[in-house]
Amino acid sequence: MLILIIMLIIPVSGKTEVYITLDKDIVAPEDLIRIRVTVLSDLPNFLEILVKGSGGVGQWLYENDSVQIFDESFDFQIPEDWEDGVYLVKVNLIENSTTKEFFKQFKVVKPKITKIDIPEVPYQGKTLVNVYVDTPDESVTSLSFKFIGLNFRFTSKEEFKPYKNLAKLELNLRERYEETKDIDYALKPGIYAMEITLNYKGKIFDSRVLTVEVAKPRLSVQVPEEIMAGDPIRIGISTNRVGEGYGGTYYKGIVLTLVGENYKTVRVVELNEKGEANIMIETAGLSEGEYKLYIRDTMLTYRKYEPKSFAYLYYDLDPKDPAAKEFYAQDDILIVKYIRITKNTQIKSKSILFFEPTDQTADQGELVNYRILLSFADDGLSAYDLAIYLTNKSVAEIYRIYFPEWAYETYKVISKDHARFSAIDLKGFIGKGVSRVEIATITLKALSEGDTEITVKMKRMDADNGEPINPYVYSAYLIVNQTVNQTLELNETEQLNETEDAPSNSTEEISDTENHNYTDSHEEQNLSSNEQLNSTPENLDNLNSSDQNSQIPKNRSLIKRPKELETDIADIVLMAGVSASFVLVLGRGKFH
Repeated sequence: MLILIIMLIIPVSGKTEVYITLDKDIVAPEDLIRIRVTVLSDLPNFLEILVKGSGGVGQWLYENDSVQIFDESFDFQIPEDWEDGVYLVKVNLIENSTTKEFFKQFKVVKPKITKIDIPEVPYQGKTLVNVYVDTPDESVTSLSFKFIGLNFRFTSKEEFKPYKNLAKLELNLRERYEETKDIDYALKPGIYAMEITLNYKGKIFDSRVLTVEVAKPRLSVQVPEEIMAGDPIRIGISTNRVGEGYGGTYYKGIVLTLVGENYKTVRVVELNEKGEANIMIETAGLSEGEYKLYIRDTMLTYRKYEPKSFAYLYYDLDPKDPAAKEFYAQDDILIVKYIRITKNTQIKSKSILFFEPTDQTADQGELVNYRILLSFADDGLSAYDLAIYLTNKSVAEIYRIYFPEWAYETYKVISKDHARFSAIDLKGFIGKGVSRVEIATITLKALSEGDTEITVKMKRMDADNGEPINPYVYSAYLIVNQTVNQTLELNETEQLNETEDAPSNSTEEISDTENHNYTDSHEEQNLSSNEQLNSTPENLDNLNSSDQNSQIPKNRSLIKRPKELETDIADIVLMAGVSASFVLVLGRGKFH
């Protein structure tokens, strides 16, 4: 307007100016576009104003034979049948048989869907359907859809606006189940149709129908078969539930249950945009042994119990079990993985800690000895701390522990079915490369018929350089025979009578054995290391025979005299002595 006023006040001789302005650069069919044309000329001119496109399409707006000054606006509605393309607002001025052309272009775009991307959607899944559009004005463009199956259809509850020519349609297959809470209404895997409609200013401009396959859900689990106690169990989960995280809500229908002896824990898994998850379960404090990991995709169809509660109570319920229908679990996927949790095992050395002999047979009441040996000490032996156990304490009991000559600072605690003992090599007897190292000798007392395993457990064993020794450990066995009969008892009694003249230290050992009880064993705990060394046999290889011949088991008593002989054993001995004297006297008389 300012230009027009100036031109009226100060005419420009021989000069013509034309201005064309549009309120829109892009329009759709049936849209209104405001066109303003301003003409300033020093002489009258013939004026034409029109809108035209390719192929002869066009429409006249204005015509005048003589115009010198012109300033008008036109509201032009784009015809419905105009196709996409570039159009011109054209102004023609005819002056002195010469035509001057002025024009301004705009674009007509019919709102439409250009492309649809739909990812795989699994049973009871939800995903985003990407719909690309071409529209002149996104603010008045919206999309909706219908999902169609046999004998049913459901319509999206909202309209989706495009942004930068992309609309994300939320397809939630769980809606039908969530509305009814009836698993029969859940959309089963199969082929469906999806109709997508584009609306522009409330009018449908485009629609597409495409087939959609509802896929079977997939679940895969990666977990180590063995894990060290204290290390976390890392579980990798992947599914075909891609793109469920829109709106900040992720799929939470998968639950894990880790079950072991006296242990159970449940975790709810939340998938990411890629349909994956990484779960970590700490094992600190868990005991060594076998565990089962149950991974269940509940499909978020459940009855009576939420997924977490159901996984705690019915973690091992097979979806094929008829009882699964009671909880809507017949459509679940259940995967079971086995995990072994082991202690932090150290690297084993080449040495072996073993018993010698490895097995023995004994009668009830008999004492038997086992030597504990270390096969090889690569870097010597400075100290050890061991424990031994009997698996069947009714068959035998631990009677005594002997230490070798090199052992100092010895310590032992003895119970019926287990004992713990330790020693230090203060004088360096066990150096590098020593083989068949004597660790200790244990004496067992046979109690009753049966068998027992003798195991040894390493508490610690150190080399001279302070490094730990971790040998392979082997067990030993003891078999106790049935009760001996009277004939064996008689033979044993005769053998014992023949040893009555044995040296006094043997007699004392017998007395000690007959009076032995557990108090005596515990009193041995207070012996000093020197006293224990004095009690250690000179030759451990002969220990079995010497101890067994010098001790009488409790259940082997001397045989009673026959009832018909109303005499005492002392009388029998006296008579034997008199008879011997009589024979001597006769002998002497004969030689004289």
